[in-house]
Amino acid sequence: MINILFMEAESTTAYNIIQTDTSIIVEEVPNYSPTLATYSFYIQLKWSDGEIFPQGEIVLINIIYSNWNQQCPFSATNIVGITDSQGKVYVGLICARENVIDINIKLRDSPDFGAEANPPSEEQREEFSFLPPENNSTVICSVPLTPQILFSNIGTGTQHTYSFAIIADPHIGDFYDDYLGNGYYDNGYPFKPTTSYKRLCAIVNDINSKIDEYKIKFVVVVGDLVQSAERSEFRDCRNALSRLKVPVIPVFGNHDTWPYFKNQNGDYIQPGWSCGNVGDYFAEFFNGIYQQDSMWLPNWRSDNANLYFNTSFDYGRYHFMCSDFVSREPAPQFPGLPFNPGTHYRASLEQTSWFWFWNDYSNVQVSSAEIPKKVIVLNHHALRALFYPLWGDFCFTGNQINQFWYQVGQYGNKFLAWFAGHTHQNNYFGSDLCNQIIETASARNGFYRIVKVYDDYNVDFTYYLDPNSYGMTYIFNGSITPPAYIGYSRFTFSDGTPKAENELNISHTFSPGIWYAYFYLEGVNSYSPIRYYVSKKIYVPDIFVISPQREQLFEPGDKPLFSFSANHIIDGYYFNTIKLKYMIEGGNILDITTLNNTNGSRYWSPSYSNWSIPAGQFSNNCRFYVEFNNNSDYFGTLQLQIPFKIGIRAPSDLKAIAGYDVNGQFIVRLRWKDNSNCK
Repeated sequence: MINILFMEAESTTAYNIIQTDTSIIVEEVPNYSPTLATYSFYIQLKWSDGEIFPQGEIVLINIIYSNWNQQCPFSATNIVGITDSQGKVYVGLICARENVIDINIKLRDSPDFGAEANPPSEEQREEFSFLPPENNSTVICSVPLTPQILFSNIGTGTQHTYSFAIIADPHIGDFYDDYLGNGYYDNGYPFKPTTSYKRLCAIVNDINSKIDEYKIKFVVVVGDLVQSAERSEFRDCRNALSRLKVPVIPVFGNHDTWPYFKNQNGDYIQPGWSCGNVGDYFAEFFNGIYQQDSMWLPNWRSDNANLYFNTSFDYGRYHFMCSDFVSREPAPQFPGLPFNPGTHYRASLEQTSWFWFWNDYSNVQVSSAEIPKKVIVLNHHALRALFYPLWGDFCFTGNQINQFWYQVGQYGNKFLAWFAGHTHQNNYFGSDLCNQIIETASARNGFYRIVKVYDDYNVDFTYYLDPNSYGMTYIFNGSITPPAYIGYSRFTFSDGTPKAENELNISHTFSPGIWYAYFYLEGVNSYSPIRYYVSKKIYVPDIFVISPQREQLFEPGDKPLFSFSANHIIDGYYFNTIKLKYMIEGGNILDITTLNNTNGSRYWSPSYSNWSIPAGQFSNNCRFYVEFNNNSDYFGTLQLQIPFKIGIRAPSDLKAIAGYDVNGQFIVRLRWKDNSNCK
């Protein structure tokens, strides 16, 4: 028999439900006085990798109490909590114990307090349910780090030729008034694994794991990389993005302009209109990345000299424009402050950026008039007019949209796509100005986008380490699918070596480092010319075979000295094993030994000489195989081949015995090192 007592919401009437094996009896209990209970417990927040939330994280917890059948929740409350040094948030509730069967928690990190969905609030990401805990106990909530991927397609072709990824609004340092140091001009030590930083690192790791699956060629971060434009925020953001294995292009956002927080003297400093200091810290930490992009992305253009961050490049058959329409105007006044120390959140057609944008756009149209390139814009603000009663204009104004209309009308070639962030929402629009306008939800809440590009032709190249080299020569093979007439092709390498023209299959020797290779192809089909730009990042480790030498002659029984140097070029990574194998005269490949880097040394120079050349066989067709394996997937497995010979060196320990055998025939027997098997 089961006996359950429950109450109606906002009522003094209770019901006693008695369930037996054969029936259910409901008895009314009038004027029932419930037993109020105080629940006092802690919620400890941990990431799914086991690391607890750092102290000072602000979280919004929505708690719902359900009645016995979990159909009619009768009470809910929001708790704004701040994690303590153990990642815990205190929860205190007073409710009728009879009614509480389970507790449901919806957690959203870094809420937009007071916004009241204006602009719209972000999606809830985590939800937990559990039975009422004992007083003073701790409920552990493991918050997942796995990002949520949004997908988009562009292009009208039949082949998925490549992809690029979009990260929007990481907001590193979100809801920390002073992120990591004293004032905004800080270096911020020690490091804290904040929610925004953990989310961004998880996204970076996820993109790296999907580069081959989705053919991801580059990543664009469409603004608001940090929350308050403090130096320590920019430093941590750059450190996270530097882990990407493909080029990353940072786009300027309104939170990246000017520190929202006080300086070391405790003063708020307001930027002036077009103040020269706007963007100083952004430039300090990301101009180096722009310099790398200029070597790695085809036809790179930029105009960052005056702290306006406009860049463009070509990839495939498309032209990408990463524009800066962020206002330099001081932001509206907020309650409690004499002024808002940041810059305005609406878009602005600053003269410097406006001139650069249309100059770049017109150059693309004129230089490729016979086949106008499709233009893809990546900007912090979406190309739409957006007005909130509480905030005012939030993207572009209607008048600014009309100015875009006029300019595009001069060429008649509208934008193929416009990708943006800013609103923290996942939105899709279309207009006569642009085929697709797409906003991406914020990385702060664990979202990013993969854009898959489709085309009629797939132009690409492969590369691999030349196994017959000493460790730094790579073989490149260019191709176009389906086949087409190729009028011109060119390989270009970022190490400054001469271009290789009209050759689809070449070899190139690098020095150790991180380089980039471009492949440009012009072809013709039955309709129009084909022009493609493709590029890839090349990681060239410092590996070298010291011995044995190539084509070295060994006698049976010799013990070759295997000696190598292996130096990983990425901090924190190393070569963990070197596998040695051999093959004689086209036979099976057999193991010799495996050398282990037990100390995890980045620079490693092992040697080995305990293996003997097998007896009983001479051959000029032998090979050693050396496989370098690393503790990252930057290189995969690198294999080198060393040809060698088995024979007799001159002079040698060779003896001859001559005489007659039992049949009276004269013979000569050669004996070498007392090994009668070698004759």
